[in-house]
Amino acid sequence: MDTTILIADDHPLFRAAMRQALVDIVGDSILEVASFSEAYEAVEEHDELELEFLDFNMPGNEGLTGLTELR
Repeated sequence: MDTTILIADDHPLFRAAMRQALVDIVGDSILEVASFSEAYEAVEEHDELELEFLDFNMPGNEGLTGLTELR
């Protein structure tokens, strides 16, 4: 079973750096989104997510409130 990771951040350079750091470890099973609403949709659509990196200061997210919604 592959590990699937979600990177949710509104900065494309940060997402690219995170992907580059993780791809050697987990392979290509990495999803990227740029807003909280996209992160929420990704969590709903992908049951196999094992790890999520969530920017607390991205569009649609207000700190730990968004993390609570994703849980």
